[in-house]
Amino acid sequence: MAVKIVTLSLTLGVVILLLSLPDGVKPVHCIPSSELESMLSALRARGYNLFSNAIATSDLQFDLLCHSDNHISNAYHNDDYFFTFFAPTDSSLFALDMTQTAPYFTDTLRLHVVSRRLSFSQLRRLHLSSLPTLIPSRHLRLTTKPQIHDHRRLLVVSVNDVDVVFPGLYYGRYVAVHGLNGILNLRQHSSALHTVRPSHSCNRTAPPPQPQGYSPSLAPENQNPATPSPSIGKESSRRVSLMEMGNVDQDQLGEFLAVGWAA
Repeated sequence: MAVKIVTLSLTLGVVILLLSLPDGVKPVHCIPSSELESMLSALRARGYNLFSNAIATSDLQFDLLCHSDNHISNAYHNDDYFFTFFAPTDSSLFALDMTQTAPYFTDTLRLHVVSRRLSFSQLRRLHLSSLPTLIPSRHLRLTTKPQIHDHRRLLVVSVNDVDVVFPGLYYGRYVAVHGLNGILNLRQHSSALHTVRPSHSCNRTAPPPQPQGYSPSLAPENQNPATPSPSIGKESSRRVSLMEMGNVDQDQLGEFLAVGWAA
């Protein structure tokens, strides 16, 4: 009995020692800064410059990196942070920045982030679903609709009636990004639908970043657009280099090649 007590005491002592070390073993339950940077680079490279700038220079990055002084208020808290971003166009985001206050602008950014990682193929299966956002009690209405193009029946995904025109813009371990052909309206409230359960928790061990401003720094006309925002049927504009996307899921590579899939 005494031997068991000594063994247990030694085990607890080792665990406490490891956790007390500066580089000790600590759980990571948020987006790593390296993945966030990769995502922002992908947004800039594919023509969504202002959304990338807005994330990097607003309070939204506090939410994404899950720092101790900015905990996301949400009813569900699981083991990891997973997000889906719906990127608005540069022109619509610039117009919003010119006409709205900083808090309204930041809340609009939060409306474009869903607290669950969803690939485009998963979105296609969630017709008439309600997606939780980073704003408590605010959800996005996801719908799908068939469309004929080049004698093919395609399935178009829309979020609050704004079409997804660049699916699979970026995939990482914790995030998925899809490009829109407009912007989501903060004043528009979605009707009650089937709610998709989010999945995230907060890591209170991460140090807070330096405070930054709100607005994106560049206007759309002052930027060099990369790949133009594609429209349905222009598959060539979606044939991006998959080698640039180091974190792409192997079973989702085909999503870079078309907006609609045969229904």
